Amino acid sequence: MDRLERFKFIPNRGHIYYLNRSQPPLFVHMLDRYINATNDTSILERAVPLAELELEWWPTNRSISVTSSYTSQTYNMFHYAVNSSASRPESHWEDYQTATGVNMTEEQRSDLYAELATGAESGWKAQATSGRKQLDRSRFEVQDAQHQEHHPRRL
Repeated sequence: MDRLERFKFIPNRGHIYYLNRSQPPLFVHMLDRYINATNDTSILERAVPLAELELEWWPTNRSISVTSSYTSQTYNMFHYAVNSSASRPESHWEDYQTATGVNMTEEQRSDLYAELATGAESGWKAQATSGRKQLDRSRFEVQDAQHQEHHPRRL
């Protein structure tokens, strides 16, 4: 709860360089399980305002509008989308090798870094979303790591 209070979301991990990545908005569910297991409702005085902070953060930072091609209705959906133009600190060498192993512009390289960080935020692997068993850098395409374009059914 301290992290929610400080950052208004739960960062992906404990290091400061993870402040551009979030855990899924599951704090409310964690509260529910805690209260069901302990019958301790005294936590709600502190936790409810923090849950509201987390639920406000997601629409501002991870929301997109999607229009149905069938009904023409527009829906707001949450998705993973890290805003980053540099390699991930925890995987700098691997990201650098991936980005320099193919011919791409600086803009494409920045987009790739953002997609790799988005994949790390989501927990999905680039090879899993691309349908390949292994990532082959000789045939790697930027679209192989496009996690921001995936719209999960449940988040």
